[in-house]
Amino acid sequence: MGARLKALERFFIAPRTVVLEIVAFLLLALLTLVFSIGRVIYSPWFIVVTAAGFVSLMIATIRMLRRDVRLTRAHGRLRVRGGTVLHVGLLGVLVFSSVALTTASEGIYVLVEGQSIPAGESPITRGSGPLASEFTLPQSLTLNRVSTSWWEDGSVQQIVSDLSIGDDARRFSVSVNGSRSVDGFRYYQDQRFGPTYLLTLENADGRTMKQRLDLPHPTPGSPTYLDVDLADGSTLRARCQSDIDPETTTLTLKKELGGVESEPVEFLGTGSHMLVGDTQVTVDDVRRWTALILVKQHGVGALFVSFFIVGIGAIMLYAAPVAKVGSSQPEGKAPQE
Repeated sequence: MGARLKALERFFIAPRTVVLEIVAFLLLALLTLVFSIGRVIYSPWFIVVTAAGFVSLMIATIRMLRRDVRLTRAHGRLRVRGGTVLHVGLLGVLVFSSVALTTASEGIYVLVEGQSIPAGESPITRGSGPLASEFTLPQSLTLNRVSTSWWEDGSVQQIVSDLSIGDDARRFSVSVNGSRSVDGFRYYQDQRFGPTYLLTLENADGRTMKQRLDLPHPTPGSPTYLDVDLADGSTLRARCQSDIDPETTTLTLKKELGGVESEPVEFLGTGSHMLVGDTQVTVDDVRRWTALILVKQHGVGALFVSFFIVGIGAIMLYAAPVAKVGSSQPEGKAPQE
């Protein structure tokens, strides 16, 4: 049994095995150009290659630690080499990145300015690792305001959401490429946003209903569209456009029933009141909507510590003096001729 374990150990740290593992990781990285990252990471092939790499790295790390323990005992003082520290850090990176990937859970929430959603609310879409629990909103969330800045061509430069969370209404902001970590959850700003039109619809028989239209924000010359099915079997078709000022949008509505469309009607802003087909439409308010991504992961802090250990090991490794090849003379003694 001991001989078999020794043979297996030699196999996993053999140069040929390590080269094959590196090539396999490179091929898996290339597959992310064809398939989604999640599909590659959670595939059986990735799990097998990662497990083999973990075993090889663990065996090599244990051997280095044993060597350093022997050196420490022989010299009577701590002797830890840079290669050992580097391998310990790499082992931590592999372990805690696996923990983060398999336990990660996320949810996407769409909110309108002034809207609050309670704790425990389920997201519109969710994603999670195989070991993650079902994602729900950890505490109440309120979108106070969505601010934007623009490039000269009218395209969006930055999106910033002002948020409040919890019963104490703690406020903070998130932006594209500017996430925030609060109470173990990381909040990300999605790139989707646009105008929200809050409407009151009054049918010919006097019945009224509220309707909310969340349209993607248009760019000058490129309008956005949204179709909404109404209770009477008709379809309300919305068109949002921005001509010069990207901050200013106009709404055009028309109604389709039985394949017949009404004439399009343009609404200029809050308080606009027009007849669309046989329905009176009033724009009660115009706000902004956006999407927010919440992510819960375990082991992220330990992962960054592992990267720090890798850096320390690399510095120790490259700062160590290089012994002369073919010379084993003690320091301070001249070689014998």
